Amino acid sequence: MKFLLLEQRTSAAERLLDSLLGLGEARLFYFGPSLSKTVRETFYEVTFVDINLCKRNGHDPIDEIRNESPRTKIILTTFLTNLQEVSSVFWHPCDGYLQKPVKTVEVATLLRRLLPHEL
Repeated sequence: MKFLLLEQRTSAAERLLDSLLGLGEARLFYFGPSLSKTVRETFYEVTFVDINLCKRNGHDPIDEIRNESPRTKIILTTFLTNLQEVSSVFWHPCDGYLQKPVKTVEVATLLRRLLPHEL
């Protein structure tokens, strides 16, 4: 199984990478113009997207991923804890949400729910 991580902070990315150990191959990617090419050339079952990268400079990584690889599951990650702030991100068509710092058990539970035949 392949995972793509679009994270803004290195520490958050490292913690998520640790949570994915043993579940498959994980690649850290910094959002940029080559995202479409990356998801077109390699199928990732799950992509984790830092909410802070959405609608940045008019570009939305979720739209790019959905256009290039519609079968990829997308999980938004966020440090937001305020209920009003969190509810403002639910307009995104995602398959799941994780609050940072991520916990390995929460990642595994969500992945089992999204990909029951793969894990």
